[in-house]
Amino acid sequence: MEGLPNVSFLCLNEHKLKNQNKSIMNSLKKFYVADIYTRQTDSSSGGSVILLNSEKDFNFIVRNDLKFVNEDFVFECSIVEITNLSAPTLIISLYRVPYFCTLKPFLQKLELFLSRIHKGSNLHCH
Repeated sequence: MEGLPNVSFLCLNEHKLKNQNKSIMNSLKKFYVADIYTRQTDSSSGGSVILLNSEKDFNFIVRNDLKFVNEDFVFECSIVEITNLSAPTLIISLYRVPYFCTLKPFLQKLELFLSRIHKGSNLHCH
């Protein structure tokens, strides 16, 4: 991971990890898992993860209050709020399964999700 000094965070989707092996992501040099979503079903696909650069001095909180929309195969997101920047900043890693049948429920959940974020409008989203 040499030559990545300006990369502050990574968002990965479709990581295909299960709950019992998600710690493998912490083996990456210079990055650590801030938040991860793994499917609750036996499926080994999907998921989202946010990795933060360990050389940066981030203070963050996992925004579990915004995860009310998470649903396997429809809306899979990881969310952290960086609290020690000039303004509170959300980092969101969002995955939608590319099946047409999930589009309508995904859009409904996305609207609810964005509405909840808008209520905390002093946040910057990335």
